[in-house]
Amino acid sequence: MIVNEHHGVRFWQKIDGDHFAVPVLSRLQFIPGEVLTPLSFFDKMTDMSVIKNAKEDKRQLLLDAAVRVFHEKGFQKARVSDIVAAAGVAQGTFYLYFKSKENIFTEICDAFMGRLSLVFSRYAPGTFAGDEAGEIRRKVGTFIRGLITVYRENIVVAELLFREGAGQGGLFREIYEDIFIHFIALVRDQVAEGIAKGKLRFTDPETAAVFLFGVFERSMFYFTLIRGELDEERYEKQLTEFIFNGLGLQTDRE
Repeated sequence: MIVNEHHGVRFWQKIDGDHFAVPVLSRLQFIPGEVLTPLSFFDKMTDMSVIKNAKEDKRQLLLDAAVRVFHEKGFQKARVSDIVAAAGVAQGTFYLYFKSKENIFTEICDAFMGRLSLVFSRYAPGTFAGDEAGEIRRKVGTFIRGLITVYRENIVVAELLFREGAGQGGLFREIYEDIFIHFIALVRDQVAEGIAKGKLRFTDPETAAVFLFGVFERSMFYFTLIRGELDEERYEKQLTEFIFNGLGLQTDRE
């Protein structure tokens, strides 16, 4: 096959003269008149994937470096020059991917929020609406374990948000409040379902959601960041009991 070009669009042209346009090929380094075999075409596609992966790797390199720098220096004192130095790239490279340190911080927080949202979408639906008390307890325990995992795997970002976020204004406060409001609403909906089905005695789902979010966030902050140790299995069991004592889980005998 031969690569040809017509009005700026590159396309395949078979040796017998038939052809068809493939606009995406314009992103590859084809030379008009170049003869391509299936193997040489595959090589070019592979080169394109390598370039794409390299860009994604560099972007992630900057994100990882930013997390370290924000953790070491604090968001306010950190500079873009600190981030690129930690990543080992030129300063101009940073601006190929991010507009500012605020922009990269927002993306870091969005990724953390996305991981928490995934746990909610996977484990939260129907949490307080099981047929039996034991079933509800198991669901809540699974949900708590999922949250613990995300918190543990993103402990530096969690510390940035929950240590600095609540007490500062500007971007920090905006992001913190967005996370707070978003997850309060998700928990509220699950509690409301449990109340509607007669599984919980607590009658105010929004207040319950605020209590639950606060208990989890502050207790995780204390055990992981202040005390520096967390028995995850024990924590899950105790938090589950605390939740049900507070919400008034209706037992199978009631």
